[in-house]
This record gives sequence, C-alpha cells and structure tokens, in this order.
Amino acid sequence: MHIVLNGNKLCLGNNYKDIPMEIKNEFYIIGNAKEDDEFKIYESKGYFTINRVVFWLHLYFYNNILTKIILVAVDKQEDEEYSKIRHKDDLHNKWLEDNYGEPDAIKRLGYTYKFKDGKIYSENDPRSGSDQIFIEVNNI
Repeated sequence: MHIVLNGNKLCLGNNYKDIPMEIKNEFYIIGNAKEDDEFKIYESKGYFTINRVVFWLHLYFYNNILTKIILVAVDKQEDEEYSKIRHKDDLHNKWLEDNYGEPDAIKRLGYTYKFKDGKIYSENDPRSGSDQIFIEVNNI
C-alpha cells in the first residue's frame, strides 16, 4: 500500500533511510522523539494534494519502518467537486470510494478496506470532532 507525494511513491514498510530526501524535507519530527528512538511520528510542514484532495499527513515509524500514514483533509479544498462537501467525514469517505471502490465494511464511524498486507479506514470521532484516514500495515 502506498501514496504518491509530489511524484514520489511512499510505501508502508519503507525504511526511513530509503525515503527520498524530497519527501523527508517536507516533514518534521514531533514530540520529544529523537532520530534514534524506536517509535517516531513525523508531521507534514504543509499540505499535499493526493488524487484531487488536499491533506495534512502524519507518518508513523517503528524501528525506522513506516507502519502507518494518517491523512486529514484540509477545510478548504481546491477541487470543485470535493469543495462542495461540507463535512470532513463525508469528504474522506467519498475520496476513499473514488480511489478504492466499495468498502469491505461500512460502520457508523467510517469505512474500512482490507488488503493482504494492511488496511485503510476512515474514522470519525464524534467526541473530539476529529476525522482521519488511516493507512496501516497488519501485525505491528
């Protein structure tokens, strides 16, 4: 499973050292993590357009292996079709359907797509009001 950022493929399971510098330069490490820590989270410095939708990203690394990507759509979308969608959870679910087809499961809080090596799912947390798309590997 992968996403394309500025023409560079970013795949789950990539080692941090193998990620192109053009991508690394677009992120900063968050929290108190240091480069040699076992678990690190990187946050995008800006946004990325991925298949017509503009997102902020978080990259999760465990032992320098990319294990999870979180996408959060920005409030103001550039694409005319997506800009008409008012609720972020609806926007996330439409983007998932447009890119992955019918979900394997539809739950009250989001869609789930299962793959051999991982899953992609949207999640709406009504208590915090947060909406995210998760792309993650199995068994980590």
